[in-house]
Formats: sequence, structure tokens, C-alpha cells
Amino acid sequence: MALRASHNAPVSTLSISVARLAEGEHHYTFTAGTSDIGLGAEFQGPITVDVDLSRQGRQFYLDAAFSTNARFVCDRCLDEFSHVIDGTYSMLYVPEGTLADGDGNEEGQEIQEIPADAQLIHLDDDVRQFVLLSVPGKLLCRDECRGLCPVCGKNRNHFDCACTETIRDTRWDALKKLNKK
Repeated sequence: MALRASHNAPVSTLSISVARLAEGEHHYTFTAGTSDIGLGAEFQGPITVDVDLSRQGRQFYLDAAFSTNARFVCDRCLDEFSHVIDGTYSMLYVPEGTLADGDGNEEGQEIQEIPADAQLIHLDDDVRQFVLLSVPGKLLCRDECRGLCPVCGKNRNHFDCACTETIRDTRWDALKKLNKK
């Protein structure tokens, strides 16, 4: 999929030309294929990134919002499901060597040094990392997912099983014997 960007941004990557960027606020909208920024096959369709970039002297403050779709397997029932992955992040870009020890990270601010003569700010790595950080730790098709029956293995979201037997976890038996003494 080809990349598109508004505001005279290059079309080969998620990057912004800052060499002759005027002071003040600038807005960019990028659309890219998820594989173009190194995301795996579970991420489907394009990723959209809206960027507000403010130049103040040699520093650039970026606010970005991203959105894409992903296809995962539910941790409880093993069904595939689609999920929208979206989020925001902010980044302050400063020229190399301008941060003194102890400077930076006020209020959780992400700071990245760029070469003093930087022509472009590349967003690919940052967007990829923030997308991956936005994937939920527990992948559920829905909050009320009933999962698989531990006896017969049927998906309890689709079938009611008649299983009444419960599987006993014998790993704790030795501890239970100690408690009875």
C-alpha cells in the first residue's frame, strides 16, 4: 500500500521534513500499510497517524494519534476477533548534546535526541512501538467471554455443554495435607 501524507510530507515513510520547517504549529496526516512500519500479520489494513508538530527554535514537540485494526485469537475461547488498536503519544525532539544530565522527562514526557543537522524526523519506529504497547495484555473477544469448557473443550459462547464433572488440580494436594496436620 502506498503512503499518503498531507502538508508536503515525503511519501516513502512516516517522516517529516524539518530542514526548512517554519516556527509554529503544523499538522500532518499519514496513512501507511502496517507492514510498511514493521508490524506483524495480525495487524490488518492501513494505519492512520495524525500528527501535530510544533517547532520552537531547534526543538520539535509532537503530539500523535494513531489507529489501526488487528486480528487476534481470544485467550479464553480461542475464537478469532477483530480489535481496533488506537492511542496517542507525545514526543519532544531535541538536538544531540543539548540535554544536560538530569534534564528531561518531566511529567512522563518522552524525549528523543536527533542530530543537530537533522533533515527529517522519522516516526516509523515510535509509531510501531506505541502500537505494540497499546495491544491489551489479555486478548478477549469480549469482556463476558465464557471460554472453553475444561472437560469437553466446547466453546461455551456458542454451545451449552452438559458437563458436570470438574477437573481437580492435584498440584495443591501436598499443601492441603500440610494444612490438615
